[in-house]
Amino acid sequence: MKTFFVLFEGIRMRFTMLFSVLIFFFIGVSAAGEASDQTIDVDNEIHRLQKEVRQIQTQRQNNTHEMETEKADFTAYRAHTAKRLAAARMDVDSLKRETERIQRRSDSLAALIQSAQYGKHEIELSREALRNRVLKSCDVLDAQACLLAPQTQGQIRSSLSLVKNDLASKTIECPEAFSRLAQIISLMRDATGSIQTSSENSPIADIRGTVSRLRVGCVMEAIAGSKGEACYLWVGNNSDGTPLWKPSDDKSMGAEIVHAVAVREGKALPVLVNLPLCATGKAGKK
Repeated sequence: MKTFFVLFEGIRMRFTMLFSVLIFFFIGVSAAGEASDQTIDVDNEIHRLQKEVRQIQTQRQNNTHEMETEKADFTAYRAHTAKRLAAARMDVDSLKRETERIQRRSDSLAALIQSAQYGKHEIELSREALRNRVLKSCDVLDAQACLLAPQTQGQIRSSLSLVKNDLASKTIECPEAFSRLAQIISLMRDATGSIQTSSENSPIADIRGTVSRLRVGCVMEAIAGSKGEACYLWVGNNSDGTPLWKPSDDKSMGAEIVHAVAVREGKALPVLVNLPLCATGKAGKK
């Protein structure tokens, strides 16, 4: 019995030792598996990190290359911009000089224009003064025309009035007025040495119908009825040029005037005719 117990105890101890060994074996195997798994994870992590590092290095190199490229582009841009700015400054300076030159020219032209305007104003004043002098000359000539015989002064005074109106309204200039006044003066000069006859309506209320009219220069003008029944002599003018007529004291003067007009117009043979050659009605011979 004691031997069995000893044998049993030996088997139990061996079995315990074997079980312990197995336990330790399994523990070792498990630890080795876990260590192997941890080693695999670390390697993978190392490879991943190395890959990331390479990627970071590559990205850094790319970034460095891009920065250098951008730096070169920026340097070129700065140089190009500096050239453009320099050219722009030169253009601005040139424009400033051109503006100053144009301004000086404009000031010079403005001075010339102002001087021309002053000259034009002076010319206008001179022309206005000359126009006023011509108007005064027209008044003087009109006063002289008022002394002429009625048959002459009507046309001359009408012409003078037209010239004065055109001058006052500035329709004509002084040179044209001078030309027309010269013609009027010529007419006035011719009127002092000319003989004029006409048959027209009577300007005198006491003589009706057609009358014979005779003017000798500026010394005599007479109006007679168509049959010589009445005769009026010009004795002068009023201050406004209105003619004054006086009946002739000579009853035969009307017939003399009618016959003189007929001789002048070639309707009668030339004969000596007694004419009143003064405004007082005194008769004379021609």
